[in-house]
Amino acid sequence: MSQFLKVTVHDRTGVLFTGDAEAVSSRNEKGSFDILSGHEHFISLILNKVEIHLPGEKKSYDVTRGMLSVVNDEVTVLLGVLPN
Repeated sequence: MSQFLKVTVHDRTGVLFTGDAEAVSSRNEKGSFDILSGHEHFISLILNKVEIHLPGEKKSYDVTRGMLSVVNDEVTVLLGVLPN
């Protein structure tokens, strides 16, 4: 199993980020959470921000309305694409 996640972040204009990451962090109504390689399948509405942890740096995106899903170490983040 790879130690990396394949991450794609989309908004209404298109793809903002695609690449390998060590972890993804965000927040939902229950609190903060982290996604690491080997994470179970997961889907959640997300709040505030999402952080993509890359080797030696972090990319951060603000979230008004968003969704995050994890399937087989592939993380898909949709920002601002959900109805009010």
